[in-house]
Amino acid sequence: MVPLFRKWLGLPIKNAVATSLICVGCFAVPGTITHALENGIDWRIALWLTAGVVVGAPLGSKMALKMSDRKLQRVFGLFLALISVVYGLGELLAL
Repeated sequence: MVPLFRKWLGLPIKNAVATSLICVGCFAVPGTITHALENGIDWRIALWLTAGVVVGAPLGSKMALKMSDRKLQRVFGLFLALISVVYGLGELLAL
């Protein structure tokens, strides 16, 4: 959503990231409830991930707020590129 908010709505990078986070949170609640009711959640993994998010989210937010907009945009772009490469390689190896 961040690229969409940046390009279509013209939001600054920090506002785009924050707005995206609130959207993800809102989308996650009904999805989580639905998957929980269908017994689709591995709660052991979910609890470990939640612990990581509780610790990492405030740290990541503080780091992002301290960065210049230009640096944050570059870091975010590199992160998206890395995820794309990892996902693409995984798909190629699965063929």
